[in-house]
Amino acid sequence: MVHLFKIETNCLGEFRMGVCGHGLSVICRNGRFSALRDVIVFASSDPDSPPVATDLSTDDRYLVVNGEFATYVFDLDEMKISLYRATVHGDEGVWCEENPIQGKEVAHFNTQSGRHYYIQFPFVGDAEFNNVWSQYLAKRLVQISAMKNET
Repeated sequence: MVHLFKIETNCLGEFRMGVCGHGLSVICRNGRFSALRDVIVFASSDPDSPPVATDLSTDDRYLVVNGEFATYVFDLDEMKISLYRATVHGDEGVWCEENPIQGKEVAHFNTQSGRHYYIQFPFVGDAEFNNVWSQYLAKRLVQISAMKNET
Protein backbone atom coordinates (compact mmCIF):
# COMPACT_ATOMS: atom_id res chain seq x y z
CA MET A 1 0.00 0.00 0.00
CA VAL A 2 1.50 3.35 -1.01
CA HIS A 3 0.82 6.31 1.25
CA LEU A 4 1.12 9.73 -0.19
CA PHE A 5 1.56 12.44 2.37
CA LYS A 6 2.03 16.18 2.49
CA ILE A 7 3.80 18.11 5.22
CA GLU A 8 2.78 21.64 6.12
CA THR A 9 4.75 23.83 8.50
CA ASN A 10 3.34 26.67 10.53
CA CYS A 11 5.56 29.56 11.65
CA LEU A 12 4.98 30.13 15.37
CA GLY A 13 7.24 33.17 15.62
CA GLU A 14 10.55 33.84 17.28
CA PHE A 15 11.13 31.75 20.41
CA ARG A 16 14.81 32.50 20.86
CA MET A 17 16.73 35.51 19.61
CA GLY A 18 16.79 35.18 15.83
CA VAL A 19 15.24 31.70 15.83
CA CYS A 20 11.73 30.98 14.59
CA GLY A 21 9.77 27.96 15.76
CA HIS A 22 7.63 26.01 13.31
CA GLY A 23 4.75 23.65 13.96
CA LEU A 24 3.85 20.71 11.76
CA SER A 25 0.79 19.15 10.15
CA VAL A 26 0.83 15.92 8.17
CA ILE A 27 -1.89 15.24 5.63
CA CYS A 28 -2.38 11.74 4.28
CA ARG A 29 -5.18 9.83 2.57
CA ASN A 30 -6.72 8.88 5.96
CA GLY A 31 -6.83 12.43 7.30
CA ARG A 32 -4.78 15.17 8.93
CA PHE A 33 -2.45 15.08 11.93
CA SER A 34 -2.63 18.48 13.60
CA ALA A 35 -1.48 17.83 17.20
CA LEU A 36 1.89 19.41 16.43
CA ARG A 37 0.57 22.39 14.51
CA ASP A 38 1.17 24.76 17.46
CA VAL A 39 4.18 22.94 18.93
CA ILE A 40 7.77 23.86 18.07
CA VAL A 41 8.90 20.92 15.96
CA PHE A 42 11.45 22.76 13.80
CA ALA A 43 13.66 25.78 14.38
CA SER A 44 15.24 28.03 11.77
CA SER A 45 16.47 31.56 11.32
CA ASP A 46 13.99 31.94 8.48
CA PRO A 47 10.25 32.41 9.08
CA ASP A 48 9.60 30.57 5.81
CA SER A 49 9.15 26.82 5.75
CA PRO A 50 12.24 25.01 7.07
CA PRO A 51 13.63 21.85 5.47
CA VAL A 52 11.89 18.75 6.84
CA ALA A 53 13.79 15.47 7.21
CA THR A 54 11.51 12.46 6.81
CA ASP A 55 11.80 8.72 6.30
CA LEU A 56 9.11 6.21 5.42
CA SER A 57 8.88 2.59 6.53
CA THR A 58 9.45 -0.05 3.87
CA ASP A 59 5.75 -0.96 4.03
CA ASP A 60 4.74 2.75 3.69
CA ARG A 61 2.90 2.63 7.00
CA TYR A 62 5.11 4.72 9.30
CA LEU A 63 6.35 8.22 8.57
CA VAL A 64 9.34 9.35 10.65
CA VAL A 65 9.86 13.11 11.04
CA ASN A 66 13.07 14.38 12.60
CA GLY A 67 12.36 17.55 14.51
CA GLU A 68 14.52 19.88 16.58
CA PHE A 69 13.65 18.33 19.95
CA ALA A 70 12.04 15.02 19.00
CA THR A 71 11.71 12.36 16.34
CA TYR A 72 8.02 11.77 15.74
CA VAL A 73 6.51 8.64 14.20
CA PHE A 74 3.18 8.86 12.41
CA ASP A 75 1.19 5.66 11.82
CA LEU A 76 -0.48 6.56 8.52
CA ASP A 77 -2.81 3.53 8.64
CA GLU A 78 -4.11 3.91 12.20
CA MET A 79 -3.79 7.75 12.31
CA LYS A 80 -1.76 7.67 15.52
CA ILE A 81 1.43 9.40 16.69
CA SER A 82 4.34 8.16 18.77
CA LEU A 83 7.91 9.20 19.59
CA TYR A 84 11.21 7.55 18.80
CA ARG A 85 13.55 10.10 20.41
CA ALA A 86 12.84 13.17 22.50
CA THR A 87 14.62 15.82 24.49
CA VAL A 88 13.23 16.11 28.00
CA HIS A 89 13.90 19.61 29.29
CA GLY A 90 12.72 21.39 32.38
CA ASP A 91 13.05 24.60 34.32
CA GLU A 92 15.98 23.37 36.44
CA GLY A 93 18.40 23.26 33.50
CA VAL A 94 17.62 19.63 32.68
CA TRP A 95 18.26 18.57 29.09
CA CYS A 96 18.09 14.82 28.59
CA GLU A 97 17.81 13.16 25.19
CA GLU A 98 16.23 9.73 25.36
CA ASN A 99 14.07 7.10 23.74
CA PRO A 100 10.78 7.53 25.61
CA ILE A 101 9.44 4.30 27.09
CA GLN A 102 5.93 3.94 28.45
CA GLY A 103 3.74 0.87 28.66
CA LYS A 104 4.22 -2.48 26.98
CA GLU A 105 3.40 -1.54 23.39
CA VAL A 106 6.34 -1.74 20.99
CA ALA A 107 6.71 -1.40 17.25
CA HIS A 108 9.60 -2.43 14.99
CA PHE A 109 10.07 -1.37 11.40
CA ASN A 110 12.72 -0.66 8.80
CA THR A 111 12.69 2.47 6.71
CA GLN A 112 13.42 3.11 3.08
CA SER A 113 16.73 4.72 4.10
CA GLY A 114 17.75 1.38 5.66
CA ARG A 115 17.36 2.43 9.30
CA HIS A 116 15.64 0.21 11.90
CA TYR A 117 13.32 1.82 14.46
CA TYR A 118 12.23 0.30 17.76
CA ILE A 119 9.37 2.34 19.24
CA GLN A 120 8.55 1.94 22.95
CA PHE A 121 6.21 4.90 23.42
CA PRO A 122 2.49 4.31 22.80
CA PHE A 123 0.88 5.27 19.53
CA VAL A 124 -2.02 7.55 20.42
CA GLY A 125 -4.63 9.47 18.48
CA ASP A 126 -3.95 12.99 17.30
CA ALA A 127 -6.28 14.59 19.87
CA GLU A 128 -4.63 12.69 22.78
CA PHE A 129 -0.98 13.00 21.82
CA ASN A 130 -0.03 16.28 23.52
CA ASN A 131 -1.74 15.24 26.76
CA VAL A 132 -0.03 11.82 26.86
CA TRP A 133 3.34 13.41 26.10
CA SER A 134 2.82 16.11 28.80
CA GLN A 135 2.02 13.44 31.39
CA TYR A 136 5.16 11.52 30.42
CA LEU A 137 7.29 14.68 30.66
CA ALA A 138 5.94 15.50 34.12
CA LYS A 139 6.83 11.98 35.37
CA ARG A 140 10.30 12.03 33.82
CA LEU A 141 11.16 15.44 35.23
CA VAL A 142 10.27 14.20 38.74
CA GLN A 143 12.44 11.12 38.20
CA ILE A 144 15.35 13.13 36.81
CA SER A 145 15.12 15.65 39.66
CA ALA A 146 15.24 12.81 42.19
CA MET A 147 18.30 11.32 40.47
CA LYS A 148 20.06 14.71 40.37
CA ASN A 149 19.51 15.13 44.10
CA GLU A 150 21.03 11.77 45.04
CA THR A 151 24.33 11.93 46.84
